Amino acid sequence: AFKAVIADVSGHGISAALIMMAARALLKSLVPQTDKPSQIITDLNRLLCQDTLESGNFMTMLFFMIDPVDKSITWVRAGHDPIVCYDPAQDQFTELKGSGIAIGVDDEYRYEEFTRDSLADDQIFLVFTDGLWEARNEKGQMLGKDPLKDVIRKHSLESSKVIKDAVIAVVREFIGSSPLEDDLTIIVVKLDKTDG
Repeated sequence: AFKAVIADVSGHGISAALIMMAARALLKSLVPQTDKPSQIITDLNRLLCQDTLESGNFMTMLFFMIDPVDKSITWVRAGHDPIVCYDPAQDQFTELKGSGIAIGVDDEYRYEEFTRDSLADDQIFLVFTDGLWEARNEKGQMLGKDPLKDVIRKHSLESSKVIKDAVIAVVREFIGSSPLEDDLTIIVVKLDKTDG
């Protein structure tokens, strides 16, 4: 199975960077111990709360795994934006939601995992930090999610790398000379017919 995680720490500076480094190290040690994403994120939260209670930082996260043979996706959402799914055959966008609070808030919180089966060939999954769709142009206008969906639709027959590059190009063109106010991270995964 393909596994990926995206996270966004509140605030900036050294304390936020240290929380991210700690989370990364903990994930690397937790992932090999179980194949249950809900257990991984629950354990990560319990361990990370020891650090976040002092700093006041918290972290949103989304952990997901795709099984190309079973054509399924399993995810745990910890306060992060949902996964955006696009099925080119149906020309349909859906969001993979699910409950879950940010990491570092409550050390006793138990996360749950969600699964969607029977994924279509060529299904595209887009996971991002809010800096992507909250990017602002010189007039202070926010990009929003619709232009991102238009790009995915337009490039849906191309590779995940082409889609990612096209999304980033749209953001850059939109903001123009405005500085990025927030981190911008994006993961694009395409379920290829040849994967299973």
